[in-house]
Amino acid sequence: MEVEWIREDQRFSEIAVEWEELASLEPDPFLRYAWVSAWWSEFGSGPDDDVRVCAVWREAELVAGIPLQVRGDRALTLAKEHTVPFRLLARDERSLATLVEALLEMPVNEIVMPAILLGDERTVALRALACSARRLVLSEAPGRFPRIDAVGGFAEYRARMKSRWGSIERKGRKLRREHDARTVLLGVPGDLDTELDAGLALEARGWKGRAGSAAAQSAADVRFLRSVAHGFATTGSTRISLLWLGEDLVAWDLAILHQACLYSLNTTYDERYARLSPGLVLRREMIERCFELGLKAHDLGGTDLEWKRRFATSAHANATLRIYRVRPRPFARFVYRRWIRPCLTSVRNAMARERKAREPRWPPTPLSD
Repeated sequence: MEVEWIREDQRFSEIAVEWEELASLEPDPFLRYAWVSAWWSEFGSGPDDDVRVCAVWREAELVAGIPLQVRGDRALTLAKEHTVPFRLLARDERSLATLVEALLEMPVNEIVMPAILLGDERTVALRALACSARRLVLSEAPGRFPRIDAVGGFAEYRARMKSRWGSIERKGRKLRREHDARTVLLGVPGDLDTELDAGLALEARGWKGRAGSAAAQSAADVRFLRSVAHGFATTGSTRISLLWLGEDLVAWDLAILHQACLYSLNTTYDERYARLSPGLVLRREMIERCFELGLKAHDLGGTDLEWKRRFATSAHANATLRIYRVRPRPFARFVYRRWIRPCLTSVRNAMARERKAREPRWPPTPLSD
């Protein structure tokens, strides 16, 4: 085994074929070359960022790898909390052990892995190897990635889930009957940039735009989404779903098709039509199309929101995994995050509940004579 630390994007592009061959075997697409190279380009170019890829070779074969950002004395994997799942990339147990050994030898005090999948066997092995190397391991910020398992036919799925949907199907019939609704479901983009522009503009007009979290409000986010969409389009994996009412685009979804599973990356709807739930109507029809195409699953991505639970049949548990050296500074961080921070949070929440309990109720109870 030979470990190579790649610190130039040019070198990473030289091993694109080998990286894609290894990452394309994974059950999700978030370590494929199109994703990692887009992230490196857009989020790894800050003055405090040192992006590098650890690549493990067995002779001329790439057998393991992991992309990292180094900030000060911390190394972080290229993921955000509860956005997309993270896995270690390794072909077998031996290559995984070599990769983990190289990670633990990095001259950093802390390794942070957001959104790592807890049920993955490589995560279990990582924890065991870190503990055996006398490192402190902490798991925090648990989350869930909701998912629809396309098992059986759509009729069977619908019978199980319809009670959660409320009036979604009735609203879908109303949209088609009264508003000239038409859809594109899991379509291969014809004019990708135009369709991306339309979706991002729709998102910016809604609550995400008002909250400042719309992708279109960040030039880096827009470039990242474009790069990802174009990168996966070269392999025919980019999918866009649309719902139109006449000439108005009222719901939009950008997704990646990988290993017979559809992964949503960004979704939005026109809030002027909120009473007709166009986003939920589009989602239900997308799920039906997944069953028609014989896909294995539809991963809804991101955080575990109420609307996703209306459709999900399962979820992948994830958490942020932190690995610390046993030295004074990282040990202090471990103690703070393991014990002090949870205690402070509990006290703060208790104080908030107490303040709320003391607030006068409205309307006030009338005074008796």
